[in-house]
Amino acid sequence: MSELKNKSEKNLESAQYLISKAYFASSIHCSYYSCVQLMLHILRSDLNKTEAEIDIEGQQEGSFHNWLQGQISLAFLGKGNFEASRVVSSYFGQLKALRVKADYKNVEIKPKQASNSIDTAKNLIKLLENNFTI
Repeated sequence: MSELKNKSEKNLESAQYLISKAYFASSIHCSYYSCVQLMLHILRSDLNKTEAEIDIEGQQEGSFHNWLQGQISLAFLGKGNFEASRVVSSYFGQLKALRVKADYKNVEIKPKQASNSIDTAKNLIKLLENNFTI
């Protein structure tokens, strides 16, 4: 198994564990990075990008995570799946916004927000698993 795929799975499990211990803000970070790591795995495995290509291309965009989301959306567009491209952007945007709030803002993260984050991550992961060889 790819180490990135393994990290993705472990981060999703960690998010669930953190919620069970009432560490709601910390769980958001794990939900988000579970998706980031799986998307990186897809770039390497399905889209055949090398580590060097990912590093160079990702740096040129300014925001590595926006570039990553864009690459996955473009892959869906390349398959003619416009709806999936839109949904990936929506899910990823929701996760990213909540992660920024959880990591950098002086606000409390509620249990419902943490649960929604895991649900969104699971939905994004399912969409990716159904459309790429993972």
